[in-house]
Formats: sequence, structure tokens, C-alpha cells
Amino acid sequence: MKAFLILGLLLLSVIVQGKVYERCELARTLKRLGMDGYRGISLANWVCLAKWESSYNTRATNYNPGDQSTDYGIFQINSHY
Repeated sequence: MKAFLILGLLLLSVIVQGKVYERCELARTLKRLGMDGYRGISLANWVCLAKWESSYNTRATNYNPGDQSTDYGIFQINSHY
């Protein structure tokens, strides 16, 4: 039983790993996914947003004590949305 618990925890830790992109790698990925011009926003702006919000880190989180919310991910989407 302990072995299954440990195996489960190990598998879970592998599943939740994030990725830190390089700038050009992120730009290629966003372009491939159709984000260039999405809602009128250029690819350069999406990449700039990711740089300054999370340093291209998909696992980034930021707790905001004022409204007790948390920002998540590469674009720091707020938990209140």
C-alpha cells in the first residue's frame, strides 16, 4: 500500500511540472497556436506580456493579499476571473 502511495505521489509530481520558455521558443509556439493578432493584439505584445508577468514561466504564481487572490501561469491570470 505504501508503495502505491509513493508511486502516485511521484507520478503526480511529474504531471504538474511547469515549463520556462525561451523568448523565441514562446513566440514560435504562440504563432503556431494562432495568437498573432488574436483580439487585435500582436505577437510581440503577447511575448512582452509573458516576459514581464512571469519571465516566461508557466508555473509562476503570485499571491495578492489585498483581495486575497492569486495570479497563475505565464500570463498571470487572476483567480477571481
